[in-house]
Amino acid sequence: MWHDGLWRQLWQQGTRGIAWRILKALYSNLECSVLVDGERSRFSKIFQGVRQGCPLSPILFSCYINGLVKLLKGISGVTIGVRELCSLLYADDIVLMADSPEALQKMIDIVETYTSRWRLSLNTNKTKVMIVRPSRNAMVARGEHWSFRNQSLEVVREYKYLGVWFTDNLLWDRHIKHIREKAGRKLVPLRCLFAQRQLPLLIKRQVFTSLVQAIMCVCGVVL
Repeated sequence: MWHDGLWRQLWQQGTRGIAWRILKALYSNLECSVLVDGERSRFSKIFQGVRQGCPLSPILFSCYINGLVKLLKGISGVTIGVRELCSLLYADDIVLMADSPEALQKMIDIVETYTSRWRLSLNTNKTKVMIVRPSRNAMVARGEHWSFRNQSLEVVREYKYLGVWFTDNLLWDRHIKHIREKAGRKLVPLRCLFAQRQLPLLIKRQVFTSLVQAIMCVCGVVL
């Protein structure tokens, strides 16, 4: 986050007076150095980013990105139940949802304009497009194309978001397979431990629950 942009965002959102000055003072003399093989580099001034581990950091980032959410709400999203959703945000991840190719590109353009204005970067290598259509074969139709800063975005049939695999047919087969394989790999080195008869069953159950079952419970997967 660009610090000067952050102070402007907070001011526009109503954080002013002594609260605004205190927040600005917390970032007025930030410096950092790098420790490599026991040798420390010289200190350099920091003009962007938030303090790691500070409880205020997530709140400040939410304030900084809130303007983008307001702009995206002006575009029609997809209807889920009684709600219309156009975006999902978690930490620094964002998902855009639109009911037409034109609406999606318009959302991408809004993100492009906002990130350029407020000096935010976006990793286009991790930015993908997934098409969900009523037909089982959700391929790209002729003429459909999406880009961010003149760089074409790849269209994929599956994508991992927050540890969960989503597919264009909205089925859970891909994610269930991934969780099964991950839990199986975790279980292999524990087989010798579980084979020990002198080890109480309660301890074996606790180990299984914390190391294997915890993985299996992601998104309610049952093996």
